[in-house]
Amino acid sequence: MNIFDSLTLSKSMGFGFNLAIVFVFPALFFVSILIYNVGKNKRTIRIILICWGIVVGGMLSLMAFVSVIKFFTEKKQLERNDIYGSYVIDRSMFSGKQADWQYNHFRFEITPQDSFKLYYMEKDRILKTYKAKVNFLNGYEYRLTLKADSPGYHLIDPSPTLYRRIFSFYYAKVVACNFHFIFFRNTRV
Repeated sequence: MNIFDSLTLSKSMGFGFNLAIVFVFPALFFVSILIYNVGKNKRTIRIILICWGIVVGGMLSLMAFVSVIKFFTEKKQLERNDIYGSYVIDRSMFSGKQADWQYNHFRFEITPQDSFKLYYMEKDRILKTYKAKVNFLNGYEYRLTLKADSPGYHLIDPSPTLYRRIFSFYYAKVVACNFHFIFFRNTRV
């Protein structure tokens, strides 16, 4: 996302704002020219300049306000490079014995070579590695599907769910077993 995305009027302000830009402001401009031609004194010019200063200042303030609000409320835009990395169980989502057990037994990583490796562990020792091929869905850089190397293997969910937040993201349901939802977060983020 570049800096000009937040200043795009049609995206951030909506239809009413565009309607005002296209119809109301040109009409006000021509009315102020007519008032100037009728009055032609310094007081009239001063009033017109003050009115236009208020209008333009209000517009700039509104654009700045919307840009700041958008920065703090818009969900993180992800690219493929954001997805790559090592993932661990996010124990802040759910705490307790079950979350601790999951944290000690599951990790996974996604590599730039589109490979997925799920590690079944005992503390820091890897007991077994399950591999899958990562396919990114067209048009969605952050949506992926997993095709397990072992046919019929039930532990890897073929379509993990990605949840985006304002400044971060996490995957849920990568491990398709009786744990319902397991939340993984990228260790780089």
